[in-house]
Formats: sequence, structure tokens, C-alpha cells
Amino acid sequence: MITIKDSKVNTFNDPNKLPRLGKDEIAVFRLLGMRNDPHNKGKVIVKSARNVPVKDTIVDPTSKDGDAVSIAYIVGVGQDNSPLLGEIWFEKEAAGHITLSGNNLRHRDLYTYLMLSNFRADNTKRDSNRAAIYELVNEGAKAEESNKQRSLKREAMNVAAEMSPAELREFVAGLNQDETQDEEVLRNIVGDMAEQSPEQFMTLNKSEDRKIRADIKYATQAGIVTYSRQTRKFTWAATEDEIVTIPRQSGQGNHLDGFVSFIKNHKNGPKVYEDLKALITEKKAKK
Repeated sequence: MITIKDSKVNTFNDPNKLPRLGKDEIAVFRLLGMRNDPHNKGKVIVKSARNVPVKDTIVDPTSKDGDAVSIAYIVGVGQDNSPLLGEIWFEKEAAGHITLSGNNLRHRDLYTYLMLSNFRADNTKRDSNRAAIYELVNEGAKAEESNKQRSLKREAMNVAAEMSPAELREFVAGLNQDETQDEEVLRNIVGDMAEQSPEQFMTLNKSEDRKIRADIKYATQAGIVTYSRQTRKFTWAATEDEIVTIPRQSGQGNHLDGFVSFIKNHKNGPKVYEDLKALITEKKAKK
């Protein structure tokens, strides 16, 4: 997609991961709400041409944090460095379809925009509050996406099934759930997540945040650190020295996430985490 210097439009975390139409590939999009023409077999009735907004705000599919990003169908740059926006129309003459070729550079940009937009009904990451206008009907692309999802689910469930009891406890603790439950209960929790949300499961399984979060939770339960909900402070239990105060507007999901952020982003974070792990090891050795 075309980007404009000093503009935040079409600025993705990792542009290389955007959906792209390859050379010699064809993609077909279809307007929603059409119906078959009862008098002409194989034909459809398109009441009128329909345009698609050429600007949108979406969740960046290449960002692990789900950042919002503004997108636009830009076809050129003006003399004042302003973007020149194209137009997107589903027309009666084309039976409400837009057919794109990977051999056309402008078609490639349009394909990426149409794939990312909230107006695509079969976009699994779309904002459901926005009214859908069209859908992808290229069966080859749909089949590829379906196979990809099945493979991901299969991989996630295999990973969950092969987790050791210790790994199960660590994973569940990382979800801020009770990891002391019976192993079968833990397997159900992990297995259900792998089946229902395989992408999220695989992301969490590979994330170092999960291990850090599990260690913090264990340290809190074992009396190595304490947390005050009133002051939002973590302190060392033995000395009552403050470790970190979690800001009320930190943007974190909970106090554990706030501590994880401190460990990863503060200059003292790595040293605190090393001390925390050493105390955890010492505590477990005494059991």
C-alpha cells in the first residue's frame, strides 16, 4: 500500500505481513445483498452501483498488541505531499463484482485495502459495528485461509496435549487463573483455549510475558512479594521495600500485567526479575 512521508496512514507494524495479491493471481470480491435474477439463469440483480469508503480505521493485523491504524486507498501523491485517494465501486455492469489481477500494480494496492477493511464481511478481524458491504468470493483464497486455520488449530491442540503438568500450571497461572486445580481441570482449560482461540493460544504459548506473569503470581502467593490493592504497590515481603507502584491509568489489564511491563521496560526491571527468580528457586528448594 502507498504511504505518505510524515503521515500515519497505512503505517503498519510489519508491512511484510500484510495480505498481498501475487503475480498471476486473481481475486474476486462481491457486493452483498444481490439476488439471483429469476428470469435470467446465472445472472444476478444489482439494484444500483455501490461505493466503498476509501478510508478506514482497523486493528493492525501485524501488531501483537492490536494497535489501531488508519488505512486509505491511496493511488498517488499530490504536489503538496497530500494523498490522492482512489474510488472503489461495485457496478451494475460488472454484476456487482470487482475482479483484481496481481499483474496490475494498482490492483495489488486495492486488494490489500479491500482485504483489511472493516467493510469486508468475511474479515475475521473486522469491527462488527461497521456495516459490511462486500465479501471475498475467490474460492481458492477462501480454501487456503480455511486450511490455514485448521492447521493452526491442529497445531495448537497438539501443543496443549503435550504440555507437562508443570507447563500446564505455568500456562494457567499466566492467564491469572488458579493453577492449583487438578491436572485434568487444567488440561480442560488449556485445551478449550487451544480449540476455540488457537491463534491467541499459540501467541501466549510463545510469549515470554506468560512465564514472567506466572513467576509474579507464584511469588505473590508464596509470600515473596506482596501487593496492596489500595496503594497499588508491589513490595518485597521480607524488607517491605517498594518494588513498583502500578499506575491507575497504566493501560494494563491488571496489576500482574503492570508488573510485567515494569520488568520488561524499566531500567531496573531485569535486575528485579533476576532477584525474584532466585527467591522463587530458593523457596521451592525448601519444600
